[in-house]
Amino acid sequence: MSDLLTKNPCIDVCKFDSNNLCLGCGRTKHEKKTWKKLDDHEKHAIWQRILETHTPKKKKAAKKLKKKRKKAETQAAALPDPGAE
Repeated sequence: MSDLLTKNPCIDVCKFDSNNLCLGCGRTKHEKKTWKKLDDHEKHAIWQRILETHTPKKKKAAKKLKKKRKKAETQAAALPDPGAE
């Protein structure tokens, strides 16, 4: 089993802001379109960015992403620190 965060962060709120970021999950249009083709490391990097920078504005969307985020953060906490090598 991979220690990388690879589950699709989509919460079915596909509306984009002026920066072309999804208001629901925080991915760009390009990231959404190519998600299935990305390798695990690319998916993990996107998840890391989402966890660090994205908070949905709508309450329902925020609740859904918060649930996925909590799972992802729990997984991320169990990962070895890449800077500790």
